[in-house]
Amino acid sequence: MKVLIVNRYMSIYGGAEIVVKELSTNLTRLGVENLVITLNISQKVKEICSGVKFVLPPKYFPYAFRSVNLISALGIFKEIFWLRKLVKQYADKFDIINVHNFPANWVVYNLNKPVVWMCNEPPDLVNNP
Repeated sequence: MKVLIVNRYMSIYGGAEIVVKELSTNLTRLGVENLVITLNISQKVKEICSGVKFVLPPKYFPYAFRSVNLISALGIFKEIFWLRKLVKQYADKFDIINVHNFPANWVVYNLNKPVVWMCNEPPDLVNNP
């Protein structure tokens, strides 16, 4: 089995990032090939996640809280575009796709692959300070 893991950001080592790291590390330990698609990763998280294979888009995406205002919220569409592009590029090589948090669950539609969605935190758009 091969698992494609999708998590929007890996720049802050929090709940979802811990889950992604532990999942990838344990899958690798069990001999299950896996790859993590993300929009960004900090140097600190790279060091913590040594041994985890990552794929990032050629364009840099800084961490952004998307519920601040309308313009910020619209930025989610560019993130969805790039996550979808990367997932489509790699999906055929994997048996299952594991998505973490919004908007990763939106990028896997119509791929004809089994998907496991893990919601580790509320989406930005409903978590407005």
